[in-house]
Amino acid sequence: MDLRKGIFIMLMSCYIGAYAQNDSDNQESNSQVEEYNEEAYMEEDDYSRVQFIELNLLLTDPTSALKRNLNSKYIGFGLDYLIQLSSDTPGFVGMGLDYTYLENARLATVDPVDGFPFDHSTTTSLGSWTAIYRHYLGLNVIGIQPFVEGRFGLSAMWTSTSVSSSEDADFSEFDGNNFDASISYAFRVGLHYAVAEAIYITTKIGYMSSLSTEYDIKDAKLVGDTSSYDFYTRKRSTLDAIRYDLGVTFAF
Repeated sequence: MDLRKGIFIMLMSCYIGAYAQNDSDNQESNSQVEEYNEEAYMEEDDYSRVQFIELNLLLTDPTSALKRNLNSKYIGFGLDYLIQLSSDTPGFVGMGLDYTYLENARLATVDPVDGFPFDHSTTTSLGSWTAIYRHYLGLNVIGIQPFVEGRFGLSAMWTSTSVSSSEDADFSEFDGNNFDASISYAFRVGLHYAVAEAIYITTKIGYMSSLSTEYDIKDAKLVGDTSSYDFYTRKRSTLDAIRYDLGVTFAF
């Protein structure tokens, strides 16, 4: 082998080795770029999921056994939070809290010994904590988007009495008379109406119920002389009602 052939073979060997190394580096670099793009896409997908915060004014209209004990309509308020399952699905999950003021009884008494006055106030309330699944129906007519939702969680009714005095601003007593909670569920249909970018007016109507729950209600036949709680009697039933909601939804 002469000198020129030896030099040629050495140059070819170096070229082939450098090409193989460069190809390996390019493959590794491309793999890293693809991995980065996939992570970036996944991260972007997470942040592209829509989230809702809803503030609702609600009206509870008792039905069935509850209506026999609470024969009126009651106003309350609620707060819901929902997040989209993924950026390309119409399903949302979340949780909701709500509170409804039901009844109140008041009584003024005077201590028979020293004539000190007391003001008694007893209140019955209804509240719930529920997990939510909402599904949008894929329709959008002049900005109106219908949906259906189901709820499952806990509902509770409780009664409490507070005592104060007009003669002594520092005097205060509180007594939790009764509290009972049970598993509850609800179904609702509703509409979103867009009024601004990422702001909607929301209306819903639905049915709610629960397992048997113990609660206190006012009884017109009872006479109170020592406490406003004397006007109350104990009942038990499921918590059945028609619910009407009107609120505002903020999307982000």
